[in-house]
Amino acid sequence: MHRHALVSIILLLACQQIMGPLCASSAPAHKGKQLSASEYNKAVFVFNKLNATDALIKSGNNVEARQVLERLITYDPNPYSGEVHGLLAQSCYDLGNDAECIEHYKIALRYNSKDLCAHWNIALSYMHLGDYDSAVSWAKKLLAASPPPALRHQAERFVDDMSEKKAELAAAVALPGASSNDYLAVLQAARDANRWPLERLPLKIFMADGQAVPNYRPQFRDIFIKCLDAWMKASQNRLAYVLIDSPQGADMLVQFTNRPADIAQKPGLAPIEQGIARTRLLASRDGGDAIIDQVQVQILVVKPASGVPCTDDAIKETCLHELGHALGLNGHSPNASDIMHFVQSFRQLPALTRRDKNTIARLYSNYPGSSATARSTYNQQNYGSAPAPDGAYQPLRPDLDAQINLPPNSAVRNRAENGAENKPQNSRENQGQNHSN
Repeated sequence: MHRHALVSIILLLACQQIMGPLCASSAPAHKGKQLSASEYNKAVFVFNKLNATDALIKSGNNVEARQVLERLITYDPNPYSGEVHGLLAQSCYDLGNDAECIEHYKIALRYNSKDLCAHWNIALSYMHLGDYDSAVSWAKKLLAASPPPALRHQAERFVDDMSEKKAELAAAVALPGASSNDYLAVLQAARDANRWPLERLPLKIFMADGQAVPNYRPQFRDIFIKCLDAWMKASQNRLAYVLIDSPQGADMLVQFTNRPADIAQKPGLAPIEQGIARTRLLASRDGGDAIIDQVQVQILVVKPASGVPCTDDAIKETCLHELGHALGLNGHSPNASDIMHFVQSFRQLPALTRRDKNTIARLYSNYPGSSATARSTYNQQNYGSAPAPDGAYQPLRPDLDAQINLPPNSAVRNRAENGAENKPQNSRENQGQNHSN
């Protein structure tokens, strides 16, 4: 984990998994510069305010911490301007404010042009805005800077994914019937919209007992069922299900697991997803789109990169996404707010959007409705706070302990350490088809 609590609450743990000490090795452009007395005093002030921000974050006062950071940018330039703007950018990313996030990261790059974290996170923000050209451009800038292998592989895959998504979106927009109210045309363009045969309804669903799975909690079963009910309602009750107590004859098999390898799309390749829906399709009798024959859904109860147990809301978000695949939305939405977006983002809530609901309703629009959907008798559980996404393409998080230090060779500091009065203190107390989420 990152050593400093300034990072631990606002930021995710993904940077350590992907970058290791890389970000920690970068340093603001001002460091090493001989500072005047006034510049040094300003640096000490900003440094101490960053420590104060740390205390605010530890106590849960994140809004006040952001306000402090916004005041600190008025002291630009100083040796810590890059860190201040970087933290502001990260807070914007966490709140889903991608445009402001990009603005602050670009300012941070003025102070440290070699900050690979900023390049990567700008690319992610452009992806969430749907600006795939800019996303690819910034990912290529990152690749040109010779990142470490783990990040390079991520960026290369990202470039390919964004190019593919851009082509899919362009093709879908040109299709008859394309609508801004749903993304069915996007799925149909890629032949990723499939239906369960009417005669198979209600769907027979078997849920394996997860009690022996480490980090599994009993409420996960209830969460999954509640997500099923949400999709049934969104289909305008044209879909229905029953729970069965044996895998024999099941249309959908559901399993919770704590092994990331279980949800890997390719054997031996570490997953970056939180779940997977493996769909078996059959040719349609009328020569149309293939129909669904059976689906196996697996939900990972820990985050694949860090191994941290998932919160209830993280499980809910994954269940909603994988169930969307299992019910026929075999592709992804290009809109970052939709639960069926191809990566998790801070724009998403653990709930279906209007576009998600409209898409499943249109897919089954010619099916007859039912008066009620099947429901379980299991007690519902309360949900926890919304988690930080741990899916594909995680933002990078620098280790600020190795970055935020008073300038070591400042002439003013040297004089202070040699006995000058009022020397500032430099101390820190703490440092088929596989479809996945």
